[in-house]
Amino acid sequence: VCAPIGPLKLMSSATWTRLTVKSVTILGGPVGVPDADVISLQAGPHFSLAMLDVGIEGAYYTEFKEMGFAPNVSIGLLNFEVTASYNMVLTDPSSTWISIGGGFRF
Repeated sequence: VCAPIGPLKLMSSATWTRLTVKSVTILGGPVGVPDADVISLQAGPHFSLAMLDVGIEGAYYTEFKEMGFAPNVSIGLLNFEVTASYNMVLTDPSSTWISIGGGFRF
C-alpha cells in the first residue's frame, strides 16, 4: 500500500519468508534445527525517483515476536517491481537476513 506526497511516500507491506537451516554442529555432532516461517508487517517512509525507490521500514516479525528494521531498495517498471530488503531484529543483532522479491505495484 502506498500514499505518495511528491517524491516521498509512506509504504506498508506484509511478507512471508521461510528461513531454512541446512545443518548446525553442536559439541562435534550435527543437530536438527527446524525451518522457520517468518511473517513480517512493515511500514515506513520511502523516497522515489523515476524507477528507483529507497526506504526504511519499521517491522514486526511474528516468528520472533519482536520489532525490527527493514531498509530496502526497489526498482520498478510500470506496475512491476524487484525489491531487496535487509531485515534486522532489534533484540538480537545476529538475527538478520536479506530478502529478494518481485511484485506488482497498485
